[in-house]
Amino acid sequence: MHYEISLPSQVDLALNLDRSDTTLSGLEGQLLLELDRSDLTVAELSGTITIVLDRGGLEARDLAGVVALDVDRGDRLRVDSVDGSLDLELDRTDAFLTRVRLNGDSAVEIDRGDLSLQLMADQSVSLEVQGTRRTRVQGGVRLQTGLQRGEQRGAIGGGGVRLRIEADRVVVRLDTN
Repeated sequence: MHYEISLPSQVDLALNLDRSDTTLSGLEGQLLLELDRSDLTVAELSGTITIVLDRGGLEARDLAGVVALDVDRGDRLRVDSVDGSLDLELDRTDAFLTRVRLNGDSAVEIDRGDLSLQLMADQSVSLEVQGTRRTRVQGGVRLQTGLQRGEQRGAIGGGGVRLRIEADRVVVRLDTN
């Protein structure tokens, strides 16, 4: 069964789906998308975007605003082009985010997965990574050992908005473009 639903571009939307692959694009507003065992494809969303995904995949591009992703056992998570702030909670999920521009303090918590985060080079970001002994940090962004065990700190463009990453059993790859 296949449905196609048209909405006004400015809308507040709460969507709760189970085993229903979904595609959304061109929406602005308060967006709450909760999916179980479903794949989600989104493009050109702006506003306050909250995506809760359990055992599914996410393909996203051109997100703007406050972006919150809560993904448990995600098949894949690929996000291209974010302009805003991030709040990511990832469990047993590999995440690949490219062309990320942060304009507000952001946080990532990841347990058992890989995180590849490509930040735009022409922005000012203060980075803090807190990991366990089973966390590895790689990539082109230079970090220095912090004061606490497992802590690493660095900056892009002299520092600015804060990005804090908490990671356990993860490979974190930080790059700029």
